[in-house]
Amino acid sequence: MVVIMMGFGMIIPILPFYIIEFGAGDSVMGLLMATYAIMQFIFPPIWGGVSDRIGRKPVLMIGVLANAVAQILIGFSIELWMSHSY
Repeated sequence: MVVIMMGFGMIIPILPFYIIEFGAGDSVMGLLMATYAIMQFIFPPIWGGVSDRIGRKPVLMIGVLANAVAQILIGFSIELWMSHSY
């Protein structure tokens, strides 16, 4: 969790610059943050059930890998729709 929160903490300060660069407004920034919060609300019970079936370590590794891939994709995004992969 520490690594994921550090990554999230690194994205937050540069996200407004991405929004400005892509020509979007404040509502897009709010939408991105709201989407993150909604996904944090919806998916923990689902992943909890998966971890009960296959074990905690594989689920944690899948989550860390998916987070790393998403952050890399955001880093290479050149259009607004690409930044929604996070």
